[in-house]
Amino acid sequence: MYWGSVKTFTQVYPKLSFLKRLTQSGPRKDHLSGVPAAIMSTSAKTSRTGGKFGKRIIWIDLELTGLEQDAKILEIACLVTDPDLEVLDEGVECIVHQPDDVLNSMNAWCVEHHGKSGLTEACRKSTMSLEQAEQKVLKFVEALTPFGKCPIAGSSVHTDREYIRRLMPKFNEHCSYRIIDVSSIKEICRRWYPGIFSRCPTKKLSHRSLDDILESIEELKYYRQNIFVNEVERNARKEQEQTMNSESGGDALK
Repeated sequence: MYWGSVKTFTQVYPKLSFLKRLTQSGPRKDHLSGVPAAIMSTSAKTSRTGGKFGKRIIWIDLELTGLEQDAKILEIACLVTDPDLEVLDEGVECIVHQPDDVLNSMNAWCVEHHGKSGLTEACRKSTMSLEQAEQKVLKFVEALTPFGKCPIAGSSVHTDREYIRRLMPKFNEHCSYRIIDVSSIKEICRRWYPGIFSRCPTKKLSHRSLDDILESIEELKYYRQNIFVNEVERNARKEQEQTMNSESGGDALK
């Protein structure tokens, strides 16, 4: 689910080596390799306190068998960014095993889209349980964020939060109760800044967890650059516009 080519995302996030696999053919892996030992050892110490670490953002996305209360989790992806929305580490991506009776009972929308993306077959072949997936994600965020301080973020992430609260209680406990819902900001932009909204990059809707997170981060960056502008940035833009207008006016007189 990318706005541009996958290679563009690799350029935007050069540190995310796992994105390179998306430019190659072949089946997706069940999950990523986890957190490098060096990051685990250094970040675990600093993440015990608040400060700038408490301002980090935990990005999460789930793919589900549906939106029913008893829906099952098929896929989990998690990334952590700093307050400026720069991705800090490779993140984790887990595909959870589900038996055929669960996969065959999905609604028509899930059958079509999860089948097309390859997620259904990946879940069938995966050997990872939900408990193992939760532990992997929890280990990742514990290394990079302090307990109870950082909000979870994503698009319509309030829906994900409901399933996380019930099915991933240990991970939920680590995160702040607050959320950053990019979809809410989108709706505000749609109503109050229609010009900016009309230029918002289009999503590709691949319905895979990692892709969804990356697009949500880029979307929030777009809103920040065009709506949430601080005084220094605003004055710099005004000066730039005045310079451009002055230069264009001078050219017209020649």
